[in-house]
Amino acid sequence: MLQYAATVRLSNGQTVVYNVRASDRQTAARELALTPSRVLSVSVDWFATLMAVSVTSKGPSQTEQAIFLLNIAAQMTSGKRSTREVFDSYLSRDKRFVIDRAKYANAMNIEDFLDALGFSVNVQLLAKAGSDSGDLPTALKEAAEFLQEEEARKGAIAKRVAGGIFYSVAAVAMAIFGSMGFSNQLKEMENDIGIPFEYNLASETMFAVDWFFSTYWVFVVALLGVAFIFRREILAAADNWPVLAQINRITRIQRGINFLSLFSLLRRSGKTDPDALHYMATNSTGPDVAIYNELASVTSRGRPLHEGLRDKDWSPTILAGLGELEEMDAESAHVTMKAIIGGQKQELAKAGESLATTLQLTGMISLVATILIVIIGFLLPILSVTTTPNL
Repeated sequence: MLQYAATVRLSNGQTVVYNVRASDRQTAARELALTPSRVLSVSVDWFATLMAVSVTSKGPSQTEQAIFLLNIAAQMTSGKRSTREVFDSYLSRDKRFVIDRAKYANAMNIEDFLDALGFSVNVQLLAKAGSDSGDLPTALKEAAEFLQEEEARKGAIAKRVAGGIFYSVAAVAMAIFGSMGFSNQLKEMENDIGIPFEYNLASETMFAVDWFFSTYWVFVVALLGVAFIFRREILAAADNWPVLAQINRITRIQRGINFLSLFSLLRRSGKTDPDALHYMATNSTGPDVAIYNELASVTSRGRPLHEGLRDKDWSPTILAGLGELEEMDAESAHVTMKAIIGGQKQELAKAGESLATTLQLTGMISLVATILIVIIGFLLPILSVTTTPNL
């Protein structure tokens, strides 16, 4: 199947682009489950198609998850069928979902079924919170909206970030393997001709790179392995470095969006702040578990939520915006959190654009510099010999 980029107009008038897997344009348009007037255009996304071929997906894409949730929400509104009947009916027609048969067979609640289909933890949380509050269809629609907006945000910068990474990787590969290959050729040509070449600084740089990686390649591989194992600690220690600082900023903003989206819904479902935070910590992974547990501990002691927010974990907007949360009524707090989420989404788009620009610029400069060094270091010594009289 091909990957299609569908430009869609949302109900609020905003235009976003969704990625859809389908056999043709007409099928891709139907997969969106939207009225034809809201689908502005559908075209093949060759970049996404190639990436899908090269990377094996372990579950549905975010767009596919959103479409699924919208359909499920519509079918559950009547309440005439059980959750299993609704899922069985839909999955009998859509064969793209990778199903964990053991989990699916034992599933009882909405979040169990979604887990069996490989849905993200955030979607499972939103669905469970909606089920607990007695308004599952609305929660599923909010989860679909959450996924659609996240897909739109990621799609806007994904190609530029991928381009920057490509240039950076190409520069490193050229620097290492190009230097090793061309330096060996220079030595062989010098021995065959029998006349010493006039090497320059670029040539000496190539020889140095060749010697280093030929001698210490085992240590380099071991170092990379250790760095991968302790990547979190290294990233934490180097979080102020230029590119890493931008990545950390994006991580903090994304955490804030996820946190407020879930926290707001859990609050509206009737959970107290400590219960909501414990709930989120129990169903989270990675560093978010410790962060949410700390917030739950603070609120359990009757302290304001903002006292548990650490600068290194959250964006300044979150730190400032939640400072007066306890003094607001439920409706005002909900409106405030929605406003903060809106601001965080705009901030995330800018941060992602900045990272993409930095990666592209750094990658292109590095690649051009590497190519110049290789050309100057390899060709000039050869030219100096071939143009020498009486050779």
